[in-house]
Amino acid sequence: LSPVCLGSLRRAASINAEYMGRYDSSLTFLENVDLTDPILSRFDVLAVVKDLVDPLHDEKLGLFVVGNHMRAHPRATEEERNMTNRLAEKSKLEIDQDLLRKYIVYAKQKCKPELSQINSDKVTQFYATLRQKSNVEGSIPIAVRHIESILRMSVARSKMHLRDQVNGEDVDCAIKVLLESFIETQKFSVKQQLTAEFKRYLTTATDSNTLLMHLLQKEVRSLQWYRDSGASTEGEALNDIEIDLKEFKNAAKALDIGNLNNFFKSTEFKASSPWTGKAAGSRR
Repeated sequence: LSPVCLGSLRRAASINAEYMGRYDSSLTFLENVDLTDPILSRFDVLAVVKDLVDPLHDEKLGLFVVGNHMRAHPRATEEERNMTNRLAEKSKLEIDQDLLRKYIVYAKQKCKPELSQINSDKVTQFYATLRQKSNVEGSIPIAVRHIESILRMSVARSKMHLRDQVNGEDVDCAIKVLLESFIETQKFSVKQQLTAEFKRYLTTATDSNTLLMHLLQKEVRSLQWYRDSGASTEGEALNDIEIDLKEFKNAAKALDIGNLNNFFKSTEFKASSPWTGKAAGSRR
C-alpha cells in the first residue's frame, strides 16, 4: 500500500526516456527526459523505473502471465482454470482486496492527522541541505514546494496507520521517499556520493527490518541465479541455499545496522521462507 492511495500528491505522470527508449544512468535526468525545470519542480516525487534483469523475478512474472492466459482460454480444462501458480502463493501478510478498498476509503474519510507535533526544524534543515546539493549540474530543481511534498507524504503515511497525529516516523519516511527520488535522478557517479552524504536520512530505525529483508532476498536471488546457471550441484532446492551470517552482518553494517536480533525475531523474517539456523557462521 502506497501513501499515494491516501494522500493528495500534487502530480503523477509517466514519462518515457527521450529518444533512446531506455533510461541511461550515465546521463542526468534532464538529459534523459525532455522537460523544463519549472515543470519538474511541480512533481512531489520522480520515480525512475528501470527495466532491470532479475532472473528469479522474471521467471515468476513469466509463469504468472502464462498461467493467466491458460486459465482464461475458452477451452481450458477445469484443472487449468483452478491451477495455482507455485510461485504466487498468497502470503500471510496479504489482505483481501475488498478489505483493502474499505481500509483505504475509511482512512481517507475518517482520518485527518494534525501536523502540530512534528519536528519542523528537521524538515527545514533537510530542505536547506538538499537544496544546496541540488546545484549539481543536471540535477532536478528543489524548491519550496518540496517542503509541502514532505508534509503531504507525512500526512498520507499517518493516514495509513489510522492516526490522528503525524509523528516523527511519518516525517522520516517522507524525507526518505523524497531523498531517494532525488538521488535516483542523478548520474551514477553522483548518486554514490549523495547516498553516502545523506546516509542518516536513508536509514532509519523504523525501516531497518525492511532493509535487511531486502538485503537477504537479494543475496538469495543472487545465489539462486548462480545455481541455475549450472555452477553448482544440480537438483538442489531453494530452501537449501545458505547465507553466510558473517557476510550478512558486514552488509548490514554498511547500512549502519549493527544489531540483527530484532530482525531475526521480526514478522518479516518469520513470514518469509522457512529460514532456519545452520552451523557456525551461517543462517539459511
